Formats: sequence, C-alpha cells, structure tokens
Amino acid sequence: MGIWLAAFMCGSLLVASEVAYKAAARSKPVQGPKTPCSWWEDPPEEDTSVRATFARARGSRSRNDTGPQQTAPACSSAQECLEIAERRTSPLGGTQEAIPFIERAIALDPGDPRGHKRLASAYLNYFGAFLGNVHLSEEQSCRAETGCQAAISLDPNDAETFLLLGQIINMEIHWGYREDDAAIESIKRAIELKPGWPDAYCTLGHAYNLLKRYEESVAAYSSETALIDQQSFPSTADAVNLDARKSHQVSDDYLVAEMYTSLGRHREALKSLQHAERLNPEDDFIHFLAGRAYLRLGDIDSARHEHALVEGLCGSNKFLEFRCEAYAKELMSDITSAPERRPLQ
Repeated sequence: MGIWLAAFMCGSLLVASEVAYKAAARSKPVQGPKTPCSWWEDPPEEDTSVRATFARARGSRSRNDTGPQQTAPACSSAQECLEIAERRTSPLGGTQEAIPFIERAIALDPGDPRGHKRLASAYLNYFGAFLGNVHLSEEQSCRAETGCQAAISLDPNDAETFLLLGQIINMEIHWGYREDDAAIESIKRAIELKPGWPDAYCTLGHAYNLLKRYEESVAAYSSETALIDQQSFPSTADAVNLDARKSHQVSDDYLVAEMYTSLGRHREALKSLQHAERLNPEDDFIHFLAGRAYLRLGDIDSARHEHALVEGLCGSNKFLEFRCEAYAKELMSDITSAPERRPLQ
C-alpha cells in the first residue's frame, strides 16, 4: 500500500508505510514554544564534508571534532556546481554529497535565488527515501529554513519557495523543534501566488493538523481533493500518475477520518473511510478502521461485515498476513466487547 510517508512534503515522496506514521505527527510532544532558529544565534563556519555532515546527522553537537577539512568542490560557476549537485543526489533522493556543491554555487553567485532554494530543498530531502525515525538535527533544519528565507528575499514571488518553507516548518514542528503558525502563513502566501495548487492545500492541511486545528485541516484537505478531482489523466501513459493520485487520496482520507474521530464526528469519519474503500478495496487497514467507525455508531452488523472483509484479505499478501491477522483479531475483540444496541440514525 503506497502511503505518503512525509506529509510535510505533500506531492514529493511516495513510499510504502503505515498511516500510523503520518498520524504520529500529531501526537509528538513539542518542546515549544520556540521562535524560528532561536537556538542558533551566531552560527560559526562549519565543515561541510560528507563525514562531518553524517556526524551532525547522528546528533553530534561538537564543532571541533568533525574530521579533516574537505577542499572546495571543483566547479567554476554556480550553474556548473548546481548541475554537479544534481548528479551527486543519490538514487533514493539523499543529498549529503550534493550539499557542498550547492554551497559552492551560493558562494560563487549569492544573488541567485536558485542556489538558496536548492540548498533548502537539499536539507529537507537530506535522507531521501530513508526519511523516518532518522531526521534532521535542529541545526540542519535551521539551515534549510534560512536557505528558504534567503531565496524569498531575492525572489518574493516564487510560490514554490513559500511552499518549501511551509514544508520545512511543518517538519520542525513534527520533530518538536518549534510550535507556531508560521508554516500556515507561508503556505497561504504560496496559494496566493499560485491559486488552485493541490500540493499547497495538502501541506496546509498537514500544518493545521500538526497544530490540532482539525476543522481547518479538514477544510484544506477537502479543497485539495476538489482540485485533484478536476485533474484528468486521459492517456494510458499517465496510469502511474493516476495510481499515485489514488494512493495520495487514500492517505488523506485516513487523516481526515482520524480528525473527524477526534472531533467526535464518527459518521463523517466513516464517510471518509468509505471513500478510501472505493479507491482501494483491498486495503485491510481501511476495513479495520471502518469496522471501528461502525462500532462507534452502534452498527455491530456492519462492523462484523468489515471484519469478514479483513479476514478475507489476510491470505492475499503473505508478507503482510501477520498484520492483517492482527487487525482481524483486534476488531473481533472490539466487536465482542461492544454492547448490543441499534445503530445511530
């Protein structure tokens, strides 16, 4: 099941993961409130070698033991440096080896917003498809944020940079580095500059979700869905785009259902899950959540039907069979312990 692992990067990464990871963004403790990069007041010059970069990624805060200095990247123009940086990005998206070339490009042409924007994106994509429990340090997050701010100061009408800044701030909130609504302000500016952009509304929905502003989050995701539904993929060559769109929508449906559940609006949560079921009827997790939604509404017969669907799917994927069986067992336990009552009208 393809799920958008990094919700702060809507429209960027498609990898296999559980929706529970995305939901964790709302449950992480936050050490705030903090102002942007408040911990990093006067950053000294720092070694950008691959060895030093990995040391910082592992959580090292030492500024004196970062290994031997690396000579400046061998490129003579900002454009050449950026082209080399593109080639140095790993097949899985990791950018550790690309960053020194991007920094060299900025040094050669500090007035070009492309270099600053590329640096911010490089830090956001630092670990590529390995993004998960491995995450950026506060220092790296701040470098990404200040790169965006520099690009915006040079080109204040670039919607992509404002969205990128929103994604970075979402990431910082996700990992407990700050707690404020700056991401919302930045994403709304991106929408002003580029109306009708589904990715921006997706990122806005996640920003509200992180701050537990569920009503506004649901509204943003609904706007994203409406915009996506207006898109068409008439050519069979676009089948991969259609599959990605469906996977993205299923992920959004999960999140919207979870937020409706938090608000006590179980019938609306069920409606979102039913939409996800139509998009991906062979997803055992959807049926598990739908069964629980029916139980909250007092409809035990429908919950049993969802349980039967979960059980029927358990043999379809041997690799995930253990997970499916766990869902079936937990849902049956909930059904058995549920009081007999008529469904809510």
